[in-house]
Amino acid sequence: MADCLEEKDESIDSNRVMDQSDFLANQFEKFTHDFREKGEPTCCAETDSDHSKCQQAETQSKRAKKEIVNVTRKLQRALVSLEMMPHATDLLKALRDKNAELRDVIIKINSEFSTSSVPIPEYDTVDMKSLLGDDQVADQKSLLELVEEDQKKVQSDLERILVESEILLQEYDHMKNGLKS
Repeated sequence: MADCLEEKDESIDSNRVMDQSDFLANQFEKFTHDFREKGEPTCCAETDSDHSKCQQAETQSKRAKKEIVNVTRKLQRALVSLEMMPHATDLLKALRDKNAELRDVIIKINSEFSTSSVPIPEYDTVDMKSLLGDDQVADQKSLLELVEEDQKKVQSDLERILVESEILLQEYDHMKNGLKS
């Protein structure tokens, strides 16, 4: 008798896991559809007849990528140089930390959307409001809004890290030039 009950519990758990994975897949599919349909393009043929917004966005993107590459290369050179200097442990540690932070942010920027990277809610607010009533369920932001906020946060983190890296690189230059004199 106990074996029969244990088998039922396992099937119920597996059904819940399958239902949850189906829900996540469904919500992710809705998100990707909304992102494709409602996401703002950098330029639009109706509002940008001379394509100046397209050109401006493209040059900004190229400039930002170039800045990231240059800071990354400078950090790598500084790290190699500082590893040979025995008294530069604090600056070496700070540069390693900034390099790791920069690498993590670049990975976040370049990563594609997946069910693990998109903050999918545990439940659908429309369904829960239908079930429990409007006053029982708190309003939530849409997935598109949450992702846009996350992208803005990652971009601001990138800008902060680049500025902090430049400051550390200036300290490195002062240290390097002070040792040569």
